[in-house]
Amino acid sequence: MKYLPAEKIETNALELLKSCDVMDVPVPLDIVAHRLELNVEYASLGDDVSGLLVLDNSNATIGVNKNHPNARQRFTIAHEIGHYVLHRNASELFIDTKYSAVFRDSKSSSGEDRMEIQANMFAAALLMPRTLLEEMIQSEEIDLGDDYALASLAEKFGVSLQALAYRLSSLEFFDRRQISSAK
Repeated sequence: MKYLPAEKIETNALELLKSCDVMDVPVPLDIVAHRLELNVEYASLGDDVSGLLVLDNSNATIGVNKNHPNARQRFTIAHEIGHYVLHRNASELFIDTKYSAVFRDSKSSSGEDRMEIQANMFAAALLMPRTLLEEMIQSEEIDLGDDYALASLAEKFGVSLQALAYRLSSLEFFDRRQISSAK
């Protein structure tokens, strides 16, 4: 699997959002999936499966576990869109098991499964674009040290608190907060 730098993954997600003209919060994933001609189907997939992407010639279908919370379903759809955008030539079937909101299984959390890590990064960038996060944090003067404010921000983006915290950390927003509060 080819290494893709984080910047390239961020750019791919942002370009997709712009091409779909959906720079809104929460990101309307139904519009993104429709523009990519992806079918999204909800089904009981068992406790350990969050979602899957099946590619069959010109058809592509995302399966989502209907028993998971809405934020988890949104992350799963975005993750599978990431597989479609970044990896659709690498495989015909992607199945993602449920272990955490950020890393899909033990292999991806250990850095062994590059495609899963890249799909997670893409999903985070798609659901929580850097520019929209920055705008909202600044315009609403959100204190990143306030648990209630973070929960409210996660709800606005339609993501879990864990996914938001990971995204803010990966973008080094918490580091910037510490620097600005020390002044």
